[in-house]
Amino acid sequence: MGDNVNHPSHYNSGKFEVIDFIDDQGLNFELGNAVKYISRAGKKDDYVQDLQKAIWYINRHIDLIDSGAYTYLAAAPKKINVYEFCVDVTSSSYLRAALMSIVSSNRCVALLQMAIFFIKKEIDKVSV
Repeated sequence: MGDNVNHPSHYNSGKFEVIDFIDDQGLNFELGNAVKYISRAGKKDDYVQDLQKAIWYINRHIDLIDSGAYTYLAAAPKKINVYEFCVDVTSSSYLRAALMSIVSSNRCVALLQMAIFFIKKEIDKVSV
């Protein structure tokens, strides 16, 4: 039986634990939560609901950028390869593209909007 407090299986189903990736990439609360919900989509709660929560957090982050209330932290050297993480946590090419867009965004609203687009494409795909 796994450790549901320190290492829940829905955040650690592959090679990487989601929190380690979020810390490694220096993501803030909103983008970290978006990555969390995309990475665990369908592993704990409803797949589409998890993706809708990710969109909500990305939109909140965009609102912070637009209001001038968000300042980006300086980039630190990364230990976890983003592509390897994406492949590890999801088999969906749409969600992999969304994760890559989030991590690459660095205050770029267009990349965050692209992440939302990819997540919505995944929701449409599974809702048919």
